[in-house]
Amino acid sequence: MEKSSTSGHSPEPSVPPAREVVTVPSRQGLEAVDLLRLSTGVGPVFHDRVGDSLAFLVPLGTADRWDLPGSQCHRTGGDLTPCGSGWVVPPHTDRAVTDPAVLREALGMAARTIELVDGFAQQPQHQPQHHQPPASSSGGVTPA
Repeated sequence: MEKSSTSGHSPEPSVPPAREVVTVPSRQGLEAVDLLRLSTGVGPVFHDRVGDSLAFLVPLGTADRWDLPGSQCHRTGGDLTPCGSGWVVPPHTDRAVTDPAVLREALGMAARTIELVDGFAQQPQHQPQHHQPPASSSGGVTPA
């Protein structure tokens, strides 16, 4: 029979707990991290440099309800930083996870911000028009 721990930790320390992460494209994720840092705070986030995505740690059960287009939510094993990854917000922050509702709002705002910025970048640049001096009364002939 397996002993249970009263601390809520796995009885076998070598097996990290399962977690869930929301993954998004890096650009949108970095925007959302900035928005969350300025408002309610953000839990641990890591960057998968190979896939160019960010992963936000969220509470277990989030994947059952997550349906935001352009993102995925899935359960992971214990190792959260696959080879080629690095922490954007390390796990020893004051938040263990990011609130899914707050994350959804920040990701939506980040997507709108990116769309707006990209829209401005794609507009043709307004070129100032050069004004011609008015024609002289001499019929355009310059006196010698």
